[in-house]
Amino acid sequence: MHRDLALADLVSVKVDSVDEVIWRRINRPHPSLRLSKVLDGILDFSRSYEGLLISETMHVHDVNTSVEYYRRVAEYLKDLSLRKAYISIPVRPPAEAFAKPPLEEEVIGAYKEFSKILGSEAVELLNMPEPPPTMVYGDPATWLLNMISVHPLRIDYAVKVLRNVSDNPKKIIEELLEKKLVMRIQYEGNTYLLRNFKIDEHSQLA
Repeated sequence: MHRDLALADLVSVKVDSVDEVIWRRINRPHPSLRLSKVLDGILDFSRSYEGLLISETMHVHDVNTSVEYYRRVAEYLKDLSLRKAYISIPVRPPAEAFAKPPLEEEVIGAYKEFSKILGSEAVELLNMPEPPPTMVYGDPATWLLNMISVHPLRIDYAVKVLRNVSDNPKKIIEELLEKKLVMRIQYEGNTYLLRNFKIDEHSQLA
């Protein structure tokens, strides 16, 4: 895997915790994986990689938002040849109900501790949602299902982009909801569409 990644111009590594228990709670890895080996592998890779290496650390309220956690992660990241260390927060509906966005002071605390250890020029916040999609490719219903299979999408964003290819975008969404291929949930004051993987897409779209 190191050999394959070495060919990439940019590699992003996800380091949400250096604590095994916290890592398992946030990332839900396969039971056979061990965090110590994952971290050692990242460190080994960084020593030989010649491209741009960046990191992302997701902070979840009351899970990995103490000064001690910030420092331990930053100390680990210090040994990597990083171009940038990104601090992120949950901005879409998470898979687990406990995964709440950190408080403003927690985000600021993370930025301060990371900056002390890594340097402020190497730290950046990713606390804004991704921009909405602007193009629909192929069949609108299939495109929407593919999009929300990757991550939840705000329903108003879906309606807006589907208007580019349909006079009745809400009908497309409602039909998918009726077939139970998608679910509609509320999160942080917005309504999102989620893929329902319990229903077979091909039999419902046939």
